[in-house]
Amino acid sequence: MKDYLTIRELLEMNFFKGSTLLAGSKGLVNKANNFVILETPEGMDWLKGNEIVITAGHAYINREELKRDLIKSAHRMNAAALVIKIGRYFGEIENQLIEDADELGIPIIVLDKSANYTELINDFYKLLFNKKNENLLEINSAYNKLLSLQINKATIQDIIKEVENLSGLDIQYKRFLDTDDKLIGGKILGISQTQDLGFLLIQGHKDGDEFQNNIIRYGMSLINNQLLLEKDLLYSISENHRMLTQLLLGNHDFDESFYESILISLKWREPKYYGVYFLTEKESTLETQEIRKYIEYLVGNLFLFNRSNDGIVVYLPFSKMDIKNLVEKIDNKFNSEYQQIKIGISLEKDSFKDLQTALDESKQIAKIAQRKISFLEDLPGERFLLDIAENQQIKGLFKTIIDDLKSYDENHGTELFETLITYIGNDLKRQKTADVMHIHIETLRYRLNKVEELTGLNLNKSKDLMAILIAAELYHYL
Repeated sequence: MKDYLTIRELLEMNFFKGSTLLAGSKGLVNKANNFVILETPEGMDWLKGNEIVITAGHAYINREELKRDLIKSAHRMNAAALVIKIGRYFGEIENQLIEDADELGIPIIVLDKSANYTELINDFYKLLFNKKNENLLEINSAYNKLLSLQINKATIQDIIKEVENLSGLDIQYKRFLDTDDKLIGGKILGISQTQDLGFLLIQGHKDGDEFQNNIIRYGMSLINNQLLLEKDLLYSISENHRMLTQLLLGNHDFDESFYESILISLKWREPKYYGVYFLTEKESTLETQEIRKYIEYLVGNLFLFNRSNDGIVVYLPFSKMDIKNLVEKIDNKFNSEYQQIKIGISLEKDSFKDLQTALDESKQIAKIAQRKISFLEDLPGERFLLDIAENQQIKGLFKTIIDDLKSYDENHGTELFETLITYIGNDLKRQKTADVMHIHIETLRYRLNKVEELTGLNLNKSKDLMAILIAAELYHYL
């Protein structure tokens, strides 16, 4: 409730009849809720703040040093204004007082000597009482308007619009904060202290008056109630979609009518989609449900998804460009400070029967690609390796090469497989490989010879080398 009057309001009402504003005009916004007569030198130290201080100067007879510091003392005690009654006591108002008032924002109002203190004080408290009554009526009316929104089951945007109308502030609701939002002037308020329900962004608003703050608080409580109801509904829908995804991934043979019903339920125009895998880094504390919630915030909840121990796969029926824009926003949201996720995107699919393939492709590309965001169709080498991995007979041939080396290492305490991978990673340069592994060049030669002996492949023959290179790269998929 607004329990004060500003100095500007009092001047506009001609409250100080026959008065003159001498200085301190930038303090006209100062709030006054009390009236104090100052006629003792120590009286300024008794102020509690927001008082209009009126004096005839009797307290400053022969106390010029106190008189000179009058404005500074008023500012220190957070006084609203200084009213000086002209007469025989105060004397001349020096330029230093005027300069201090202008600098510190303490209005100096020169009152005619015929002014009556009692009448001024009585009139001030009558005005203040009326202002409080008006504010009570205004707050009651505002609460009734907001309450009617809840009764009529208004949307969150309806509530925001009414709070804007009542408070006169520019307000936005954001489910999640973007990076730029943190830099906007004003205030950011969490809807709930215990639930993750989003934020209000209030432009150009720092503290505001009590009426505005009450309206904001009451509006937030309505939004909180609305969001809790919606949250339960959204959770129920998302859980249904997750269970449906698990069902489709279970290799069941459904008839076409079942797939048609899924298409209608998801409101997809056709069963074309990309599988997008969000792989969480080992050190990440990010929960996969936060990714799902953010996607729901950006595009709604009409998508399939499933969680695993290292991430979440989401199936989205968008174009490649729309997918790209979406995952870039997600990357900016969760990887802006440090990397928490890698994102892999499958080839486009046109049947719900391919959900498992889309999962395998997106998860594998997220694991092996160096970039934070990787489209399988943009990486022909990785796509070739995935095609090999899907052929069990061919994959078995290359797997044997890897298994033979790793088995020998385990049984003999050697590092043949690691040596081979390091050798390939250093472009088949022996000296560089030896330096990286901190071993003698002859030790490296011995190990590579042992690799050839165990695999039956010659590293100096192009076809054999190609087989080893493919086997080493395919290791990530096996």
